[in-house]
Amino acid sequence: MFKRIIIITMLLVFSLGFVNVVMADELPALVPDEYRGDGPADPSINDFVKIAINVSKIILGISGSLALLFFVYGGFMMIISSGSQERVTKAKTILTNAIIGLAIIFTSALIIMFVERMLKGE
Repeated sequence: MFKRIIIITMLLVFSLGFVNVVMADELPALVPDEYRGDGPADPSINDFVKIAINVSKIILGISGSLALLFFVYGGFMMIISSGSQERVTKAKTILTNAIIGLAIIFTSALIIMFVERMLKGE
């Protein structure tokens, strides 16, 4: 059992090393572009809403990644349950909660996209 835990831990650590870091440039900037220049600009309420939208996009990205990890964890628990009814029930609960969390994440992403488009006037 201890060997199995070590092998799984090593696989997880090595698989995390292959994460594509090229997409890190795609993250939204917290501060809008017009405030990064030389001259001061007068902020408006829309600018604060833009900052809130950018922060929420980052939070949604992190929570989506966590939902994926819970899917993997729930599936892994289902595989190693070896027919134990208690473990199968626990794995099903984890997967169900991951699906509910993902639905909440998608719904909040739609709301954020709607607010962002309304601010841009599209």
